Amino acid sequence: MNTTLLKGSEVAKILNISKAMAYRMISEGKLPSVRFQRTVRIKPEDLDAFIQANTCGKLVADPAQVPMITTE
Repeated sequence: MNTTLLKGSEVAKILNISKAMAYRMISEGKLPSVRFQRTVRIKPEDLDAFIQANTCGKLVADPAQVPMITTE
């Protein structure tokens, strides 16, 4: 098993949030973590799952399917 775990500061940078917010999300259980002694790490696949679960809207593969917004 060769898994690279992410630090809270790395998660904060990826999500573009503060380190305090990242650690708060971890402590509240909103973001699964691996804990050993006083160290907290996040599995990349758990972060990916968190991002997918919290993504709003639909992704459109074909730009032609995006409705045009008019100002009329």
